[in-house]
Amino acid sequence: MSTENTTCSRCRFLDRYYTKGVKHFDKTDFGWCMHKNKSINVREDCCDRYELKKSAKIPSRRIQVCLNDLLTEITEVRKILEAESDGEV
Repeated sequence: MSTENTTCSRCRFLDRYYTKGVKHFDKTDFGWCMHKNKSINVREDCCDRYELKKSAKIPSRRIQVCLNDLLTEITEVRKILEAESDGEV
């Protein structure tokens, strides 16, 4: 995919480095290029293998349903363990 982009900042083959901030992780200007197999400056370096990174959006409703199912299972296990500790089973 040929583009006019001069930086690797949005390339799918870039694994950007992050630093831990106070409330979130902050992007750095450096990352690992999978094609060059070395650390690069994402604002200055570029190559002919640039491909736009696809955004990975996970539907939040699916996550909520999955978490709800997990919490239900944990609650049932807790009830069984409490019943065993009380000597009811």
